[in-house]
Amino acid sequence: MSSEYHIASFIVLTRPEVLQAVCDCLRSLPGTEVHQHDNNGKIIITIEGDTTAHISQITQAIGLLDGVLACNMVFHQCDNEASAEDEAIHEH
Repeated sequence: MSSEYHIASFIVLTRPEVLQAVCDCLRSLPGTEVHQHDNNGKIIITIEGDTTAHISQITQAIGLLDGVLACNMVFHQCDNEASAEDEAIHEH
């Protein structure tokens, strides 16, 4: 069985007056890391998880945060990692 690993980057736009509160909320979301932000309300984040559903659930939660104006994907990568069982099957 293969397992997937997803990583996606986003720019989150907020109202400047709620920037810190939104950053704090983002840091509490599973698999989410805040990398940088400016004083105008622009936040750069990554979300990591095992499924695209996880990425989607987190972005939906971000969109519902008070003061969030937009959450735009910049990049998404999916890596498939074969299990030891898959490796053994393909070797024969």
